Parts: sequence; C-alpha cells; structure tokens
Amino acid sequence: MTFVVRSPLPAGQVLTSAREAVRRVDSKLPLIRPGTESALVARELARPQFHLVLFALFAGVAVALAAVGICGVVAYTVAQRTREIGVRLALAAGRVIATFLYQVQPRDPLTMVVVVAMLIGVVLAACLIPARRAARVPPAEALRME
Repeated sequence: MTFVVRSPLPAGQVLTSAREAVRRVDSKLPLIRPGTESALVARELARPQFHLVLFALFAGVAVALAAVGICGVVAYTVAQRTREIGVRLALAAGRVIATFLYQVQPRDPLTMVVVVAMLIGVVLAACLIPARRAARVPPAEALRME
C-alpha cells in the first residue's frame, strides 16, 4: 500500500509527521522507502530510462555500422564501374556540348576523323622531341649515368 501526502511543509517535517501517524495506528508497521514524490517517480522510471538509453546506444551503433557497410558497397561498385560511369558522363556531356555547336553536327564523321588525326599529331609531336633528345645521347654515357 502506498500513501501520498501533499503538504506545503518541507519533506523532512512531513516524513516525521507521517511516521508518528503510522505509529499511532500500528507501532509494528514499518515505513518502507519513504521519500518525496519526485524521488519516487525517479526511482520508478530509472529502469525504463536505462533500457531506453541502452536501446538508443545500440540503435546508434547499428546505424553507424549500416552506414559504413553501405559506404563500402557503394565504393566497391563505383570502383568496378568507373569506366562505365566515365562513358555515361561523356555521353551526357556530349548532349550538353552539342547545344553550343554552330554549323557542325555532334556526330559528323568528317569532324571526328579530323579531331582524331589532330590528337594523334599532337601526341606524336609531344613524343618526338624527348625521343630525339634521348636518341642523341651516346650509349656509353647513358650507361654511366645509371
């Protein structure tokens, strides 16, 4: 049985008065865990609050593990499909760039051949200068350098 006493007096005075009242009714009746209402509420809510904090902690760990797992799977998938992603981006960028072209079709064969030939010429010119310089070095001097 639980009794709740409301009083404007301090808790210590109310507790003393309650003990005296209980002793007058039955001197052998003990007061078990007497205290204020806030202490009683805190004591009753302690276990559910602990379970709630524990549940929130485990939920946070689960969300963190899920995020790390998803990040790893996405990173692996992107690494496996990097070339495909590049091709898709190039195709999408081609559509955007096609709007800026003037009097040239985006898939004009002659333009493609000219661009590829120009790129090959630039690569050959870029390789030719260092290759000629390396060809002029005498073999004995090249071996001494290493």
